[in-house]
Amino acid sequence: KDEYFEAAKILRNDGINAWVNCPRRIWQEYKDIRELIKDKNNIHISATGAEWGMACNGIHIIDIASYLVGDSNYTINNSELLTPLHEGKRRGFYEVFGSLAGKYRNGSSFSMTCVNGQPTELNITIEATDIRISVAETNGLITISRPGLTSDQPLRPKYQSELTHVYVEQIIEYSNCSLTPYAESTMLH
Repeated sequence: KDEYFEAAKILRNDGINAWVNCPRRIWQEYKDIRELIKDKNNIHISATGAEWGMACNGIHIIDIASYLVGDSNYTINNSELLTPLHEGKRRGFYEVFGSLAGKYRNGSSFSMTCVNGQPTELNITIEATDIRISVAETNGLITISRPGLTSDQPLRPKYQSELTHVYVEQIIEYSNCSLTPYAESTMLH
C-alpha cells in the first residue's frame, strides 16, 4: 500500500490528474441506480457467483459499491475466506473462494461471495428500505422491486472498446473523467 500512497503524493505534488479503470461508474444504468438510492440509509450491496475471479475482480465490486453508497471509507472482514489459495486460470495467479464483507463509515455495507464449482453469473444485489435492485449483467437485466411493484429494465454491459473514447474526450474537454480518481482508488485498495 505504501507504493499507492507514494504515487498519489507524486501525482498531487505535480498537479497530475490520474484515474483507475473501474468502468461501471460510467454506465448509465449504475448512475440511474445511484439516483434511485441516493436518499436511502444503510444500503447493502452483495455480489455472488461461482468462479467469477474475486481475487482480481473484487476491487471492481468494492468500487461500484463505494460509488453507489457515496462512501470510500470502509473496514473489511475477511474471516470467511477459504484456504488454501487455488491456482487461477493464468499461470502464476491465484484465486480465492469464500466471502468478504465490508462496512462503510456511513452505515452501508457490502459482501462478496465466490464459490468453487461450475462457473455461474455474478449477480449484484442492492438493498435498502423499500427497494431491492438485482443486476444480472451477463443476462442484461435489472430488476427493481418495491412494495407492490416490480419492474425489469434492460442492461447492456459496456465493452472497454466502447468506453475508452468517452474517457479520452472527457479528459481533453474537462481535464477530468467519470472513472475513479486515483486518490480515491488507493483508499479502496
